[in-house]
Amino acid sequence: MATSKTFYYASVDNQQHQLEIFRAYRTDSRDIIIEKKSDTNMREAYRMLRDLILRSGDTLVIMSLDALGQKKEQIKELTYFRDNDISVRVLDIPMMSLYPPEGQECTNDTAIALVIEVLISQVVYERKTKRKRKASTSSKATATAGADNLKR
Repeated sequence: MATSKTFYYASVDNQQHQLEIFRAYRTDSRDIIIEKKSDTNMREAYRMLRDLILRSGDTLVIMSLDALGQKKEQIKELTYFRDNDISVRVLDIPMMSLYPPEGQECTNDTAIALVIEVLISQVVYERKTKRKRKASTSSKATATAGADNLKR
């Protein structure tokens, strides 16, 4: 059986800070994947890491969920990692930055499931809020147009 490995992904934002923190973990520089381009649609280094390097049992360490993209993308990526038995450590989320004791790895699965549910709730809330604003703006425009017609 292949041994599991830990890989670190440094996204473009605040990259130097991420690298300093990853190196503080005495990380082998070959295990740090550094994004070169800022075009979030490309993210070639991340795609290579996810699709070609990470295997079941491995661990991905990131500074923040933002490294995985926007909220909808974060949900998709966290689900992918959970379904493929890849642990995710998010250093700026305390409950996801811990390495669980041997035999208690389900803690990471629980944390990922919780974060996925929170993100889904945020996306649903934002969608509802956006619809309400749009409806409010639309009704105000209709009311203004009606008032203008009465003045004539």
